[in-house]
Amino acid sequence: MRKSICTFCSVGCTVAARVANGVWLSQEPAFESPFNRGSHCAKGAAAREVTHGDRRLKYPLKLLNGYWVRVSWDTALDEIGQKLAAIRDASGPDSGSITKIGDATVRWALYEASHLMITRPIKGGALKSWAVKLAKRVAVKKAAVALARKLAVILHRMWVDGTPFKFA
Repeated sequence: MRKSICTFCSVGCTVAARVANGVWLSQEPAFESPFNRGSHCAKGAAAREVTHGDRRLKYPLKLLNGYWVRVSWDTALDEIGQKLAAIRDASGPDSGSITKIGDATVRWALYEASHLMITRPIKGGALKSWAVKLAKRVAVKKAAVALARKLAVILHRMWVDGTPFKFA
């Protein structure tokens, strides 16, 4: 079994994947993970099927008059691009949503730590500098969410690698 990170959202749940000859055969949630505590959301449970399942989509489809019709990649990408551009124009370039998947306490702790890193006058490193610059461009709340996501990935990587935490 190989430990990996589910990439369906930004929570970073741990997945224990069974791999043979470079082929992803199966998966199960990692019970010792502090993020998902041995469970998967529906997206995480179906992660393998998205890329390896027999029923996965292999070409774009469009719903026309109640029926799914195959369209070309160029048509699909042009239509999606036009719709995304309309959303960006109406709501601004930073429109989007924050995921609510994963342990609420862990999300809260990561957000609070990130918010304090950005707002408190303490010495920081490259992550703090990045987040402070981001906060000036967008908003402190959005920058704290972005920093919390980065911290979650770093902590997860440390957990998977067994890297000890060194307080400096």
